[in-house]
Amino acid sequence: IVIAVDQMHIRPGSIRPIMAGGQRFLHKLSPLDQVAFIVFPEPGPRVNFTSDKLKLRLAMQGLMGQHPRAIAGQHNIGVTEALSITNRRDQLVLAQVAIRECRSADPMQRAQCERDIVTEASEIARRLREETEESVNGLSLILRQLTTVEGHKSLILLSEGLALEDQNELRRLVSLAGAARTSINVMALDLQRGD
Repeated sequence: IVIAVDQMHIRPGSIRPIMAGGQRFLHKLSPLDQVAFIVFPEPGPRVNFTSDKLKLRLAMQGLMGQHPRAIAGQHNIGVTEALSITNRRDQLVLAQVAIRECRSADPMQRAQCERDIVTEASEIARRLREETEESVNGLSLILRQLTTVEGHKSLILLSEGLALEDQNELRRLVSLAGAARTSINVMALDLQRGD
């Protein structure tokens, strides 16, 4: 069993309850189960396959998480809204965000406010693509490394969300998992997420 934590997509404040759940999961396993704990993208704790539950618990407790790369924006734009505005050029979503965010602006300022929203949405989407690529590369590396381990493996992926829109990337991950004889179980965590 491999417990893989996508720290790029877990807010630091969410790490503690997620790892508490991971420790409860460890408690339910057989003493003979071999478990690895991997945090990606690096740096982060890593424990190779072991039956030493104490070693695994200590690694989980030591996980700090990465602080999200903040975007200094003046508008409240969710990830889903940013992707709709940027990737799909969705004018309806843009209008909804503009109504919400530009309501106090006069007509001249409103046009500038809408341009600012498009710029901010583009920056959010760009950052998300970079973070997703970094996480996918980390997961790909784990799967390639698992090809050298004999037998069937189960990988439990812990994440609050990985915005993977490219189906080719998903197919590549599935292919790597097949080559590694690894089934992937995704635990998408939603701890009162705002978006």
